[in-house]
Order: sequence, then structure tokens, then C-alpha cells
Amino acid sequence: MGAALIAIVVIVLWMRRRRNADFIPLGGGALPAKIGPYRIDERLREESAAIVYRARNDEGQPVILKVLPEDALDDANNRRRFERELRAYVKVHHPNICGILDFSMGGETPPYLAVESPQGETLDQILEREGRLAAARAVAITIPLVQALGCLHENGIIYRNLHPRNVLVQPDGFVKLTDFALARLDFMPSLAATTTAIAEPQMMSPEQLTRGQESTDHRSDLYSVGVLMYRMLGGRYPFDNANVAVLLKEICESRRSPLEEVNPAVPRALCVVVNKLLERTPDARYETANGLAEALKEVETRLPASAP
Repeated sequence: MGAALIAIVVIVLWMRRRRNADFIPLGGGALPAKIGPYRIDERLREESAAIVYRARNDEGQPVILKVLPEDALDDANNRRRFERELRAYVKVHHPNICGILDFSMGGETPPYLAVESPQGETLDQILEREGRLAAARAVAITIPLVQALGCLHENGIIYRNLHPRNVLVQPDGFVKLTDFALARLDFMPSLAATTTAIAEPQMMSPEQLTRGQESTDHRSDLYSVGVLMYRMLGGRYPFDNANVAVLLKEICESRRSPLEEVNPAVPRALCVVVNKLLERTPDARYETANGLAEALKEVETRLPASAP
């Protein structure tokens, strides 16, 4: 299948995903008082087939509660996606990955995942407020994030969902990665992600668009790291056209503005790292997340704390 046709298919699926997010959760629009042992504080967002709440258990411990609502239960793909995310959380244990605290596969309550909810802000909130970050701060956020991705890759998990809203930054600067809704589990091919679950278009690698989600490897995650770093340092995404069709075509075919032109104050050594991550050919990127982490640590030693 040609790149243009795949791009059109992805556009349609992306729009369908947005439409599917308009369902009425749990049989009505009112915020449920309690789900299982968790008291609901607020609804954070709606995903393609799940509702995400901020909640707390009977001891008052805050959690992020992802719930598969009643009107999504009959779809086998939704249940498979839920199980895939659960297994990803159970499989990995890393200080920079939010851990799972509890889960239900259904019965008296709808299926849910209860994940730790550390204090802090999402990177999305930080970038919305500050626009772009100093080089030293961007690198300090990226290194633990890449180490978390390395842990996933070593355990046969391709994350495929890197986005500023899935990166949590605590008040002391500690970084945590969350949300495995789109993860591919190579050790359980029977739980392969369906093609209707796609990442945010700005974050997708060219090979995700031209070869499909299931034919990509861990280097697609590294491309997304490059997109995230470009956003942190440059104040915008490499490609961010409001027209989704044009955006996907640009990712596959257009020349991006070099980071050093978007923000000339970014140190040259850091621009080299970001440019390598954003190579269209996976073989031209870093081979592993661990290799990327080492390169970033080397750059970090040469960055003054006040570097822009």
C-alpha cells in the first residue's frame, strides 16, 4: 500500500477515534460518585474507549482511574486493548514509570485500572504555560523518560504513545511516564493493538504512516522522543499543520525547519542529538534508548544550568 493511501486511512481512523470519544460514560453524563472502592473526584479526559478519572481510595490515596464504560464492553477490541494496557503495567517496574495499584476485569464494577497519581504537572501543562524550556531542563526531563522507554523496550514493549500529556513532572523535577493504551506487546502477539488505536499525529514517525503500526520497532519511540525534544526546545512541533491530511504528508515528505534555526540559542551538541532522532530512516537514528540516554548524559555535562 502506498504512503498516500495509508495516510488517508490513518486520517479516517484518527477522525473516527475523535468521534468515538463522544460516548456517554456509564449510561449517563453525571459524574459517578464511586467506582469499586474509589471515590471519584473529577473526570480528566475521554479516550477512544475509556474514561480517565482522578479518584481516591478509602484511605484517601489519590489514583488515576481508567474505566472501560458500559457502552464499550461489547467491543472485543476495547477489551483486548484494556487487557494489553494492564499487562504492560504489570510487566514493567521502573522508578520513572507510574505503577499500577489495583485493577478489575469487570463483574460487579466496570473494568478499571488504578494507577499511582504523583503530585505535579503534565509536561503538556508546563509547555502550555512556558512555551519552551531551557536546554538543561529539557535534557533533565528527557533522560529519565528515555531510561523508562529503554526498560519497556527491554521487556518487549513498544510504547507508541509519547506525548507531553503522558509525561508527569513532579515538584522536585522527578519524571514519570504513564498511559500504555497504545503499547504493543511483542511477547503477546495475540493482544496486538488494533489499527484504530493510533498516536497523536504530530508525534508519529514516518514509518508508522508508511508501513503501519505493527511493522514498526522501538526506534519509532525514539523518533517521538525527538519530536518531544523539538517541542520543548523550539516551542513548537517539527510539523503541526492544522489540516491532518497535510500534516501526515509533511511528516513523510517535507523538510522540517532545523532546530538550530527555530531556536539559535540551543547548544549545537543538543541540536545534533535531536536531528539524529528525527531522521526519517530508522537506521539513521540511535540504535537503542540506552544509547540515546548516554548521548544525552554526555551533552548534559557540557550544559550550564542557565543554558537556554
